Amino acid sequence: MNARFRERYEFRQCVGTDYLGEVWLALGPDHVGPVRIRVVTQPALCEPEIRDSILEEVRRVFHVQDPGLLRGVECGVDDSSGQLMVVTEWADGSTLGARLRREGRISEAEALRVADEIARVLGELWRAEQVCHAFLTPDSIHSWPEGRLSVLDVGVTGVRALLRVGRVSDALRLLRSQPFYTAPELARGDPTADFRADMYSLGAILYHALTGRVPFGDRPSVEALDKHLLGFLVDPADIQPGLRPATIALMEVLMARKADRRWSDWSEVRAAIAAATAGEWKPPALAPGESVLQRGERRAPGLAESLKRPSKRSRRGLRPLRPNGGNAQRAPATQAAPPHPSFFSSRTQDTSGLRIFVLALVIAALAAYGLRDHFRPSAQSPAPPQPQPRRPPSQPFLPISEEPINWDEIFARATQRTSTASSRPRNGEIRPIEEEPARSAQVSSQDTPPPDPLLSHPSFQRAAKLFNESLKLFQQFRDTHNVSLLEQVEAMNEEAARLFEQLKTVFPEDPRPARYTEQCFRMVYYARQSKLASGVITGGGGSRSPSSTPRSPFRPPLPAPPSSVATP
Repeated sequence: MNARFRERYEFRQCVGTDYLGEVWLALGPDHVGPVRIRVVTQPALCEPEIRDSILEEVRRVFHVQDPGLLRGVECGVDDSSGQLMVVTEWADGSTLGARLRREGRISEAEALRVADEIARVLGELWRAEQVCHAFLTPDSIHSWPEGRLSVLDVGVTGVRALLRVGRVSDALRLLRSQPFYTAPELARGDPTADFRADMYSLGAILYHALTGRVPFGDRPSVEALDKHLLGFLVDPADIQPGLRPATIALMEVLMARKADRRWSDWSEVRAAIAAATAGEWKPPALAPGESVLQRGERRAPGLAESLKRPSKRSRRGLRPLRPNGGNAQRAPATQAAPPHPSFFSSRTQDTSGLRIFVLALVIAALAAYGLRDHFRPSAQSPAPPQPQPRRPPSQPFLPISEEPINWDEIFARATQRTSTASSRPRNGEIRPIEEEPARSAQVSSQDTPPPDPLLSHPSFQRAAKLFNESLKLFQQFRDTHNVSLLEQVEAMNEEAARLFEQLKTVFPEDPRPARYTEQCFRMVYYARQSKLASGVITGGGGSRSPSSTPRSPFRPPLPAPPSSVATP
């Protein structure tokens, strides 16, 4: 860390890790006391352009003096690692997310009080500095021992900063870490998303607090993010019949799928919450399907019945064909029928026989097509089909062996660099990516081979550096068992894989970028398996470190780490 921070603050304990990085409890000078230091280690947020935008927004948040925000002390950048550090007052208490994981749900009056306080804080932020949270979750709502509430990490999330510069993939990677409260416009990567995205997140938090169910919490993270665009949630009235209609209607408007169907100001949200608390609020009219909350049979029995009823076209069925394109005039009722009516002249002619005939022809054609090989003459009967060998899995798995595995020897062989440039990876082995060696001035240009365009490309140099640094972090994890290092290993390899994917389009004839991309994803797989083997549980409520989670006496072996990638 920066020497200035080390001199002024004494880092005591890392109290948690998440998608942004780490949160530390530190001791500052006498006039400051205990402080909360947010260390941002996410690689996408530590780039200079994104980092400067986040720092500017954090300084604007520090200007807002509100009891619902943590008092800012200072913010800066680590000179050695380029990481962000935001220092605020220490938040004593717990979060709403921890309470929901402990109790399941809270009362309706308490949920409306929380929603009103959060709407007040976010409204003051937007009115004073035009800042929104863009990643509001129950874990970012802090409850103090005296009962007041505060919003954590305002301006540090970096979602809007990434979207403003077109980094949609990096923003979606952040949102997938906690996708259950994300607004649809953020899931689409809309750079014009504003404070109304926080309104949607507040409605999703209300849904979780009142029903005890995480919105789309039964889905994987990628699928849950897409469900905010196309899916529907079960009507809260069907889960908790005791909820008042005004409260359900409040959530329905807050979780409108389009931002323009929500309220245009936080003061309107607070007025609607106050009216819903009194039970006298009449919600604005929303058409069915405009909100993510589905109207169940308890609230809209007519709508549910109409969805079950077949359509008018399906009840009418098929009409028989008529001559002249169906424009023939219908004969009056008193007119006698012609002596020899044709098949197409009567509107009420029964066509069931024709349908059966056509269906029989289709079945006969399909049967003839299926039996064509049976009647084809052949000199000898075909041999019975031999069982095909199973294809090897795309991901490398650890083979089952009765002999014990020496992990230290494997990892030492994995991290050993090759000394000659002619050595190639064998049997899928990965070696560290070497940068292009500098040319010596004493060697003549005739003896020096031409430079490799792939190795001299800036994207390759950056990807190689990320991959090699991830190998060092994986070795540190093996030595220290610090699970937070695996998050950095996973993020660095995903960024390296993205750069190698770009190199595949620049060098389409070179097979090395594809091989390096596969090895980066293999390293991501190893990091995730190592987290599971270390006892880290990841779910809708965040991740819990092994220190807070009791370990099982059985610990499965870790998969063999990759070696590295060598230059040809």
